Amino acid sequence: MLLRAMGSSKSLITINGQFFRKGNNGYRLFMYNSTTDYCRFVKNPNSHIFWKLIYRNAIVPSSNLNHSCPYDHDIIIDNLILDGSMFRLIPFPADEYMIGYRVSVHSRLRAEVKAYFIITD
Repeated sequence: MLLRAMGSSKSLITINGQFFRKGNNGYRLFMYNSTTDYCRFVKNPNSHIFWKLIYRNAIVPSSNLNHSCPYDHDIIIDNLILDGSMFRLIPFPADEYMIGYRVSVHSRLRAEVKAYFIITD
């Protein structure tokens, strides 16, 4: 994923994160659907413990999102990998899941990311 810096700094970044579980009729929302100001989240990630796990263990290692706001450069996420060990702290049942992110900058949707994974016993 690449978000290009277009002029002004990117300090009004909103992230909507959703967690889905696969059912008989496709993926259904499961437990988490939250929207947060990204800059506030980076300053206080403990406000969203589940998303902190994903952010620290998957997003940061595969991106250049390694500092607080503002962002005045392109944002790059490459080779995003979700590892089953990330979810050991939260006992999810074995099943198929999807994590979805929507990234908005200045209230305009800029990116949508979907990551699919399976948790086994």
